[in-house]
Amino acid sequence: MLKRGEGFLAVHLAGVGCLYGLFIFLLLIFPLYFLSAFIKNLQGSVIALGLIAVSLNMILLEEKKFSALGVFLLTGALGYIVLGMELKEPLLPLLTGLFGTASLFFSIKQKTKIEKQATEKKAKIEIKKERKSLLSSALFSPLSLFLPAISSGQIAIISNQFAKTDRKQFLFMLGTITMLTMCLSFLGLFLISKTRTGSAAAIKSLIGIPEWNVFFLIVFVIIVSGFASFFILNILSKKFLLVLEKIDYSKVSIATIVAIAVVTFLVSGFIGLLVLVVSSLTGIYCISSGVKRTNMIGCLILPTIVIYLTL
Repeated sequence: MLKRGEGFLAVHLAGVGCLYGLFIFLLLIFPLYFLSAFIKNLQGSVIALGLIAVSLNMILLEEKKFSALGVFLLTGALGYIVLGMELKEPLLPLLTGLFGTASLFFSIKQKTKIEKQATEKKAKIEIKKERKSLLSSALFSPLSLFLPAISSGQIAIISNQFAKTDRKQFLFMLGTITMLTMCLSFLGLFLISKTRTGSAAAIKSLIGIPEWNVFFLIVFVIIVSGFASFFILNILSKKFLLVLEKIDYSKVSIATIVAIAVVTFLVSGFIGLLVLVVSSLTGIYCISSGVKRTNMIGCLILPTIVIYLTL
């Protein structure tokens, strides 16, 4: 959509979806509170089987099923090796290589050009048409509490099997699910003492497991910052898109790759830089295979399956 001049519309759709995600999160707090004991007592083998089922579903949806399986297993093996290394912040070179620099290299190769952006066109969200996507988002987003390592993208793919959205509706639903999985990670910390995102892990490292009063404070901050960021998003996205129209996208991509390499070297050292190169090459191969990039989340799911099967 960015390449077609609809970058602002894409951002706005995702932003509106995030706003709806806030409301759904508030509705899910108490139902999930009553399910928390069940979630907390799930056996490791059940969690592993759930992750296997989600992964198989994702692979079977692909036209190139063997390629998708190969991508999942290849990135899973890479993730298992990297996470087993004594490396500071191993996810930095692993994930930025697979999902970041690999995509940037493709942008450079394709000589991506940004068309003039329509920054006034906003999405018209009709709740009647979005009921299925909102309902499926509410039903499937809590999978992030049950199953560690699955991403909002994978949950969106599962939800879309029921909602049957078009491209623009999918962006709206993805925004809803992304907001929900982030918010639910804080709820998971409070209810089951598990962290599903880096933000929740940061909160746990600062204050431990929050009590009721602290959790309600976190919810209040989520609501205020969520609404504020929605309006800030619409303002800043216009300004950034106007800048993108005027710059050489390939040069920006090269500069970004260099910046990532420098940060990786400073944080994870020479070995981290080597991991970045390997994960970038792996990402390029996986993207070239013509399957969804969400299959590359095997880098986290496969090691998690192994861990829970061996508990």
